[in-house]
Amino acid sequence: SFAIKFVRKNGDIALCIKPWFDRKNVELNTKKNGQWMKQQLITSSPFRRNVRFEVAVANEANGFQIFVNGSHFTTYEHRMCPYDISVVDIAQVLDLDV
Repeated sequence: SFAIKFVRKNGDIALCIKPWFDRKNVELNTKKNGQWMKQQLITSSPFRRNVRFEVAVANEANGFQIFVNGSHFTTYEHRMCPYDISVVDIAQVLDLDV
């Protein structure tokens, strides 16, 4: 699995997208002041192990619009100011990192 994190200048994570191949779901969450907020769990994942994909994220006024392979996947409503994103971090996540 992997995680895509949109990190603000102050270190908060405005959006973390974490697909789990073995669970066939996708977690979306925000980390504010070092604490994870309540996650949004999507139980129908477009991601498959060993299958190429493309992710696009539009940071719009009311939320992040997330697209996978050109199709709208979901909307994640903003939980904090999203206009000072300074880093997009993509990393592998092992099942042990739950």
